[in-house]
Amino acid sequence: MQTSSVIFCASIFLATAPDLAFCAPSQWPYDLRPSYQSSPRLCSKLFEKASTLSPCRLDDQICPGKTSNGTESGPFHTNEYIARGAYGYGEVHALIKRHPQADTDQPPRYEDLYPSEFDEIASALPNGIAIIYLLLPGGRNFDGVHETWKVDHEALAKVLEIPLPPVDPNAWGSPRGRNDSQFSDLLRVGERLSTEISPLITHNGRAYVVERECSGRWGWGYYSCNRIIKITIKRVEAHRRSPAVCQLSTQARRHAPK
Repeated sequence: MQTSSVIFCASIFLATAPDLAFCAPSQWPYDLRPSYQSSPRLCSKLFEKASTLSPCRLDDQICPGKTSNGTESGPFHTNEYIARGAYGYGEVHALIKRHPQADTDQPPRYEDLYPSEFDEIASALPNGIAIIYLLLPGGRNFDGVHETWKVDHEALAKVLEIPLPPVDPNAWGSPRGRNDSQFSDLLRVGERLSTEISPLITHNGRAYVVERECSGRWGWGYYSCNRIIKITIKRVEAHRRSPAVCQLSTQARRHAPK
């Protein structure tokens, strides 16, 4: 799918604040308006960067601007494949900071699967933090799971060091229960950033999650985003909850989003 970038705003320099950028209402996308801005200058930059992302997400069957058949993969900012059919989920992926590799003849893992541009995004994460993406396919009576989490990188590494029990080909049911209790303990002290596979953007060396909210519905494991009603940008923090710093929505707010 080819989706043209939507320009979120244009700078209008005011005589009283020539370095502060604001946005004309007619230029906001999807009929949304600024509903919260911790800093108009910062939000102008973040909205501009978010405009380069596709409005679609993983497993979207319908989303704004989509013209192709089939489902969308959406922006999926991961540089590490964790497992399939384990830890309580269908698939687990991660975005982690890479450490410089020692001289070795072994190539980096998954070099062909994950472009280096995602390593650049990961480098903006706070020290000691990893982003994980949890996927569980849906069906007729189950919407499935698409979630983005912030977890402690060292704690994640310790969980992954525990060997996964082998899959019994004769066992009935899914093998995804392998090591799910240890993974649940990890999530219990982590932070769920969104109930979708959210992309990240960076600004001034900081990482931000771009969460989309739609008027839509799930069906047979796929999502129909009929209209985007909210876009929330959260700054990824290490030792506290990641705050929403900017938001577009269909109506104004009096307070910062939770």
